Amino acid sequence: MRSSPHHDDEPKVLPLYYDAAFRWVFGTTHHKDVLRQFLSTALPELPTTEWAALALPSPHLLGPGQKEAVVDLHVTTAELRSVIVELQAAPFPAMRERLKFYEAKQTCAQLAPGAPYDQLRPVLMVAVCGFCLFDDEPYRHTFHDYDVDNGVYFQALPNRRTLELPKLGADDGTDLWDWLRLISAKDEEEIEMAVDANPDLRQAADLVAEFSADPARRDQALTHERYLRAQATYESHGRKQGLEEGIQQGLQQGAAAERMRRIRRALSQGMPPAQVASLFEITPDDVAAVLDEA
Repeated sequence: MRSSPHHDDEPKVLPLYYDAAFRWVFGTTHHKDVLRQFLSTALPELPTTEWAALALPSPHLLGPGQKEAVVDLHVTTAELRSVIVELQAAPFPAMRERLKFYEAKQTCAQLAPGAPYDQLRPVLMVAVCGFCLFDDEPYRHTFHDYDVDNGVYFQALPNRRTLELPKLGADDGTDLWDWLRLISAKDEEEIEMAVDANPDLRQAADLVAEFSADPARRDQALTHERYLRAQATYESHGRKQGLEEGIQQGLQQGAAAERMRRIRRALSQGMPPAQVASLFEITPDDVAAVLDEA
């Protein structure tokens, strides 16, 4: 397969936050050691025994007659818990709703007709965002089903963990911060800086370099990223155009409503219909219709 021409603005080593690179590094069967390292830092609440055996079921969360959901990583642990990892580098306007949908879909998918409810295992979400999801400072948020009035957890494990790359700030001394620094690294230099600070990231960094060096994988990743950027630009333009059109339509509707109020007021004050038609440049039939509504 021929590779596309190299562009000067394309890094030699592609960022790990590219969808294709992220899925290959963490979602390939023989890379489970790297996946285990990352998940154990992202979800430290789970005992280490959970990561002893990992499986990678299909990322397609399907259901008959339902909206399709394709996640970046779908992982099951040694205790058969489901962990869904979603990377979203570009802003997504309904990210919270999207995460809830994925969680609900995988929860429902666990039980066949007639199966007892006690077979349900917790579904844990890990969302890595390249944009700010919440208007606060922490880069890491943990969400539980929790009774705020009585201080009671519905279940001990978190439902969702969100990790916001733009909020990393200064090194907080955690392995999780190191992993997120690696994921957010834009080029080979930043990747090597992350590894120098934490040598445990070396295997993941080497896999990123291996991925980037493969012409077919590289082309696939770059093509996909160009598509995502074009789609984001199109959607942003569409939202802006829709807003402008909505404002213009609102102004037009407001002007029409005000004109109708003036016509009705003129008629209610006894102005002859023919004069109203002439003043407002409407037909006698239009005036008659306004009179019939009164």
